[in-house]
Amino acid sequence: MLRSEGFEIEAVQPPTRLRIVVDDRPRTVSLRADYLVSRGGLRLVAEVKSGRVSASLACAATRRQLLEYRVAYDVDGVVLVDMAAKQVHEVRFPRLDQAIELAEVA
Repeated sequence: MLRSEGFEIEAVQPPTRLRIVVDDRPRTVSLRADYLVSRGGLRLVAEVKSGRVSASLACAATRRQLLEYRVAYDVDGVVLVDMAAKQVHEVRFPRLDQAIELAEVA
């Protein structure tokens, strides 16, 4: 389905580590996304979901997972593959400075 949408698959289940600091103590979290893909000069992480609820961006856990992947893999965006609906959604989160600017306006 990703290839039919013009994505080139660069890696399947690529592992990475995210270093975080909790109470001044570094911790490392291991992650494994479904795919690392590219299209139009952009590198993205693709996450495949098969359930109706988990495949929806209305699902907070899915949004958080996609955001975590965006940060951990340092990519241009993320792709949510909804297997139930047979749809591929490209999702872009604002950069931190843009998110702060948007919050200040609200």
